[in-house]
Amino acid sequence: MEPLIVMKTEGAVGELILNQPESHNSLTLRFLEAIAAALDDIAKGGDIHVLMFTAKGRSFSTGFSLGDFAQHRNDLEIYLSRLTELLNKVVLQIISLPVPIIAVVHDVVSDGALGLVLAGDIVLVAPQASFIPFDNLNGISPIGGWTALLPEIIGRKRAAEALMRNKPISASLALKWGLANALISGDHVHKKAKKIAREIAKKDAGILRSSKRLLWHDIEELARRLEEERREFLEGLPKERLLKDIEK
Repeated sequence: MEPLIVMKTEGAVGELILNQPESHNSLTLRFLEAIAAALDDIAKGGDIHVLMFTAKGRSFSTGFSLGDFAQHRNDLEIYLSRLTELLNKVVLQIISLPVPIIAVVHDVVSDGALGLVLAGDIVLVAPQASFIPFDNLNGISPIGGWTALLPEIIGRKRAAEALMRNKPISASLALKWGLANALISGDHVHKKAKKIAREIAKKDAGILRSSKRLLWHDIEELARRLEEERREFLEGLPKERLLKDIEK
């Protein structure tokens, strides 16, 4: 069986690869647990000075999955409570990791998976990348930083339009709005990310650590806002509609 994630290292550069291409790297409990464990190891290790966050397959991550929910139809509320708790934990782990993170987005990022990108320090996107909100017609409240993180990055009105109109953010818009640092054509996005990572890895590790800590200065407030998203998600959960969708 293929591992859920793959870790590679090249000198002081690490690469965490989401490795569930057949499921579009959807965010299951096991998948998020694997990511959380890898981030813990990186934080404790000290050998990695910069981390690339990449993904295999046609999607970076399509977020939550009805197929996964179907396996937990009998304890769906409990499962979703744990799932969203772990998603928030991973987002905060990425932000708190004492090394810079470069998120490399080659294709689609949907719903709660956006948090994995928003928590990155540098974001590089390929032309086919897009960021897709939750479909507000299905009654699911946004989670993963769509309200806690995104407005600070692209502005409240832009975030509101994306959410309220269920409007995807294209790669070009992501660059224009400040969600991405660069748009790299073709297959070069990964090569460019590695070049930047090698450059950063040569810098003083202590300065990198303090710079990141100062940039993400109010993690406690962010944690509170992520928890508020989670609470809204769980309280407004359209359980009956979800169960019907699962049975289709």
